[in-house]
Amino acid sequence: MTIGMQAVLMWAALFVAGFLGHLVGDYLIQNNWMAQNKARPLHGFSLWPGSTAAQEDDETLAAITAHAITWAVAVTMPLMVMARLAWGLPGMRAAFIAGLILMVIHWIQDRRWPIQWFMRVTGKDPSVVWLLIVVDIVWHLLQIAGAAAWIVWRMTA
Repeated sequence: MTIGMQAVLMWAALFVAGFLGHLVGDYLIQNNWMAQNKARPLHGFSLWPGSTAAQEDDETLAAITAHAITWAVAVTMPLMVMARLAWGLPGMRAAFIAGLILMVIHWIQDRRWPIQWFMRVTGKDPSVVWLLIVVDIVWHLLQIAGAAAWIVWRMTA
């Protein structure tokens, strides 16, 4: 088997591991509190401390942060296991870095405004909930595919 074929197989293994982790993080681990609060609009950081709006912002930020962390653990752990099997500790380190980057991207994307913006720019109606969910999932999978490619590139360069 050529090195190129091995790289393609490792990318596929990493992608499947990340995809399964995504399903666990977004659908099995995420609870109602996270789902209902993570994308609420923020009132702003200049609010009077203790005000109702400031408390709502705190809850929104807590929900999106808790979700991004639990999602990242669900995605990163399988990536790290696969990378460890293929490349040892350097592979685990690369997968961990990829997981941190995915967590930050997930935090931003799950605030929903980036997906709503993309949908408006591409002529889709962001108020169609099922389509919003599908577009969100596709973007998450593209990010996981990119992370898997980066890990393989990092380990075979």
